[in-house]
Amino acid sequence: MSYRLRSNRHSATLLAFLVLAAAAFPIAPASACSIVLPRDYEGSARQRRDVKLAIQKASAIIDGEVIRPWTREAPALVRVHRLLKGTAGDTIQVGGEAAGGDCSIALERTGERSRMILNGGPAIYNLFYDQSQARLEDHFLKSDRRKVWPYYAGQADGG
Repeated sequence: MSYRLRSNRHSATLLAFLVLAAAAFPIAPASACSIVLPRDYEGSARQRRDVKLAIQKASAIIDGEVIRPWTREAPALVRVHRLLKGTAGDTIQVGGEAAGGDCSIALERTGERSRMILNGGPAIYNLFYDQSQARLEDHFLKSDRRKVWPYYAGQADGG
C-alpha cells in the first residue's frame, strides 16, 4: 500500500469523525464579523475621514450607562448622561436581536459607561463603534471622554 493511499484513508476517517462530532456536539455559531485594518491605517488621512464620516452619519452620540444589559430577548437599556448629537430621551434601547454577531456591540454589563456612536433608532439603536478610535472621535467632537465620562467596564454578573 502506498503512502498516498494510506494518507487518503486517514483523511477520510478523520473527516468522517469530525462530521459525526459536529453533529453530536453542536457549537454556537461564530461571529460573522471580522475587521482587518491595514498597518498604516492608524493616524492616516483615511482614518480621519472615516471617523468624521461615522460622526456625520450617526443618528445619535451619547455618553451613557447600561442600566439593563442586552440579552437575546431584549435590547440593552442605556441611561443618557450627555447628548453630543441627535435627539434622545433620558433612556434609550441599544442592540437588536443580532447584537454582537453583526459587528455591533452588545452591551452585556450593568453599569458599563462609555461614549456611544449610535446608528438606527429611535426605537432601538445599534452600536458599531468601540473605543479604538476614541482619540480622533473626541477631537472632532471637541469633548475628551477621559475627563467628562471615563470608560467603566461595569459588572459581569449583571449587578
